[in-house]
Amino acid sequence: MNALATRWNRFWFAPVPAWPLGLCRAWFFASFYALYLYRWDQRVYAFFPEGFFQPRSFFAWLSLTPVSEAAFAGLVTGFEYAVVLSALGLFTRLATAASFVLGLYVIGYQFNYGYLHWAHAVVPITMGILALAPSGDALSIDAWRRRAKPVRPTGGQYGWPMQLVRLIFVSIFLAAGLSKLRAAGLAWVTSDTLRYYILENQYIFQEAAAASWGRPVAAWLVNSPTLCRRLAGLSLALELSAPAALFSHRARRLLIPALFVFQVGNALLLYQDFFFAYLGLYAFWVPWQQVHQCLSRRRLP
Repeated sequence: MNALATRWNRFWFAPVPAWPLGLCRAWFFASFYALYLYRWDQRVYAFFPEGFFQPRSFFAWLSLTPVSEAAFAGLVTGFEYAVVLSALGLFTRLATAASFVLGLYVIGYQFNYGYLHWAHAVVPITMGILALAPSGDALSIDAWRRRAKPVRPTGGQYGWPMQLVRLIFVSIFLAAGLSKLRAAGLAWVTSDTLRYYILENQYIFQEAAAASWGRPVAAWLVNSPTLCRRLAGLSLALELSAPAALFSHRARRLLIPALFVFQVGNALLLYQDFFFAYLGLYAFWVPWQQVHQCLSRRRLP
């Protein structure tokens, strides 16, 4: 029992420096702003007819109704400012908490009109984790402003947020793999399902940049049913084995880059635009301390 408790504490609360968490905070919020908020104006969802509003999740639980265009525009503006401040690390506690609360509402608002995309859900969850964590103790304007009163540079409080984000990350892939098995079983691998998805998306998203870049590869793949089945089997194996990255450094070195390539393929062939949410999450997997040590050695004469 003591050994299990020791492993549990080591997994969640092993002492780590504060700056990797600060770096991940800055990268996550900055990438989300650049890839999502800057590219798509969320204010357009306030123009949808109220008759199409079908509340879901906490909108239904709290009996929330559509808001005016001006009110929603104000919420979106507040969300954008909160995300930018969180990336900079200015008023970090308040900014990350505001990003979480406003993000739940602004990102979730569109789902009340029939559109659902599971990739969005991980964004406010990660924002909530960073709001609870001391993510502004390093690599932030707040830390620079209080440099006369430095915080403890190393501690277990900086490790659990990164581990929790990683756990959610692999859980999403595991859930996707289990969903395929539940809905289709091994037919996901033995049938031409993936091949048809690739072919279908090349017609649906003809004007999409990602689809146009991947069209030569897609045209080659759809002419090879066997290769498409192998890719389907590989994708399923990656999704089901993703949790191994939490416990094995060797598995992490293989699985995380493989999942990144897998998502690039989704973007090019199936036009599944996950990067606004997931590019920032990959930062939590980078061994920043090892990277720092390697760079420090190169600087030495």
